[in-house]
Amino acid sequence: MTMSHTGAIEATKISPPATVIGAEFIGMHVADWVQWLTLLYLLLLVVHKLWAMLSEALAYWRSRA
Repeated sequence: MTMSHTGAIEATKISPPATVIGAEFIGMHVADWVQWLTLLYLLLLVVHKLWAMLSEALAYWRSRA
C-alpha cells in the first residue's frame, strides 16, 4: 500500500467526526443536519417521482394522438 493511499484511507476515517465537530462549531447540531437533509432527500424523491409520472403520462397521450 502506498503512502498516499494510506493517507487517503485515514482522511476518510476522520472526515465524519471532523464534519460533526465543524457543524456544531458553527451552531448546527447533528440532529438539525439530519432533519434538514432528510427533508431535502424526501423533496427530491417527490420531485423525481412526479417528473417520471408526468413524462409517462405525456408519452401515453402522445402515443394515442
